[in-house]
Amino acid sequence: MTFLYIDYLFLGDYVDRRQHSLETITLLLALKIEYPHNIHLIRGNHEATDINALFGFRTECIERKGEQDGI
Repeated sequence: MTFLYIDYLFLGDYVDRRQHSLETITLLLALKIEYPHNIHLIRGNHEATDINALFGFRTECIERKGEQDGI
């Protein structure tokens, strides 16, 4: 029997691209945990602390998760 082996490559800037950044990054990280050999995530500049603070992801996390958990 032949098994189909599929890799998925995600090319960064997962956050700060409209609404639902927190859900997007959570889904991608969950997929990486579930399929560690098939999911590949390349970090973009918007995943850097200074950039996501500037463009709103940090604020979104704090508003939705609270000051301590959001950071």
